[in-house]
Amino acid sequence: MSLYNGAIKVINNNSVNIPEPGIVRYIASGAGYSGAKGDPVITDVPAVDVTALKLAGITGGDVIYMVEPSPNEYVLEIKNIQVDAATGIGTIFLNATSPSAPAADFTGVGVNFTFYKGNYQPTNDAAIVSDGYTGAGTSPGYSLTLSSGVATTADVLTVNNDRVTVTLEAGKVNDLQVVKLFESSGQVLALSVR
Repeated sequence: MSLYNGAIKVINNNSVNIPEPGIVRYIASGAGYSGAKGDPVITDVPAVDVTALKLAGITGGDVIYMVEPSPNEYVLEIKNIQVDAATGIGTIFLNATSPSAPAADFTGVGVNFTFYKGNYQPTNDAAIVSDGYTGAGTSPGYSLTLSSGVATTADVLTVNNDRVTVTLEAGKVNDLQVVKLFESSGQVLALSVR
């Protein structure tokens, strides 16, 4: 029986690997999102949050879960963070290759951002293609479980770069080490093995 030391809610995504469990920073208000004018960006990030992100080592390749008022959820990958030297206010530029980045603008109220360390490092078999990265990268992989709902199938990428379909059931853990969840129904959790 495996022992687990972390868990993260998984949002289906074709291009961004499941991030490391453990919230690095949560921003509930003050920042906005713009995806309607070219590459997506998070704007007006308060100086206190920019400082905390820098101290935590958040940089390009790390991951943000964004929830907007609908409430729709999106997985976004950071390209880089720029800071206004005079005000300390930050702008976070996001990778445009993420198909989940919405082509809309959201401001302030009701938009929140949760930051995680990313889990993708390029390997020789990896390439950026139209729907995201190929290759599993160097993610350690995660066991999956369905937190609620009826049994479902999930389209996943394993640590060995195999794309397979697995069955997930509530209360049962599938210990196949997975790096990416392409498609599934129900609320999926990724568990890190100790």
